[in-house]
Amino acid sequence: MNTSETGPLVPSEITRHFTATTYVVRADRVLLHRHRRQGIWLPPGGHIERDELPSDAARREIEEETGLQLRLHSEVEAAGLSREMGAEVVPQPAFILVEDINAYHQHIDFTYFALAPNGSEPSHDSGFSWFTLNELDGSGVPENVRAGARRAVKWAGTMER
Repeated sequence: MNTSETGPLVPSEITRHFTATTYVVRADRVLLHRHRRQGIWLPPGGHIERDELPSDAARREIEEETGLQLRLHSEVEAAGLSREMGAEVVPQPAFILVEDINAYHQHIDFTYFALAPNGSEPSHDSGFSWFTLNELDGSGVPENVRAGARRAVKWAGTMER
């Protein structure tokens, strides 16, 4: 529960922004960059624009931040369901986080996974690097990022067989 110095926060006092994040995996490594304002290591992601679907935002953020064009983990299933149902089905996130940015601001983060082909590299000026799970144990990597990376690498292991 969120609290302030004067007691519990009333939900109307919290501003919530919707965001999309993608753990990009290649050969048991995840792609992260050091966030310039927060100084922590994060996967590609950002705010969902007005009228944008979370999956579209996730793909857009990957391309804008890394130069990579990738397919999200649930796109094939969503396309099949779309054909079956005769209506668009939005690719489902792996999970949705509620992240407290501060006492009055939260991000509702639609989190996806994506596989990067072997040999694919982010743009040289993007500031992104590949990390093994063991390398994430150092400082500057939030626990939720380590946990998300573990889940993404485990998922990727099932896809690469």
